[in-house]
Amino acid sequence: MTVTPEAGEITDIAGNNLANPSSVTFTTGAADFTPPTIVDARMANNLTTTNFGDVGDSFTLTFSEKMNGSTTGTIEAQDQDGTTMAASTVNAMTCGGNVSCTWNTAVTTLTVTVATAIATSNGTTPGMQIPFNITALNGINDVAGNPPNVLGSPDRLVDFE
Repeated sequence: MTVTPEAGEITDIAGNNLANPSSVTFTTGAADFTPPTIVDARMANNLTTTNFGDVGDSFTLTFSEKMNGSTTGTIEAQDQDGTTMAASTVNAMTCGGNVSCTWNTAVTTLTVTVATAIATSNGTTPGMQIPFNITALNGINDVAGNPPNVLGSPDRLVDFE
């Protein structure tokens, strides 16, 4: 890019004119339109039961690339008997609400820890039974703003590995 300013059009704070002409060269990279995927999902801590929902229970989600580091958003899930935690229900896992969400230093692994007990009963048994599938992530994107391709992820089943 080359600019050819008239005298006094572009100056520094001391009033010095920009050299005429002035050039700068830069290269833009290709845009990132590839959504991240979940490459590993597992329980990190389960204190007292075989379900997920007690204070202190936690799981991790590892992504295929660096994420935006958001600690707000919602995580939707469904267990084997049909119990759901959806954004439209009072039982949604809301980062900064009933769960805390923290990232590792590489911003590739999200740890989700229950902060306030989660009571679900819309399936055949109470609670979110382990294993359960992550079905959607809202507000948790990669650094380019792409939302994760949850359904196309190689591992979205949170279990004891």
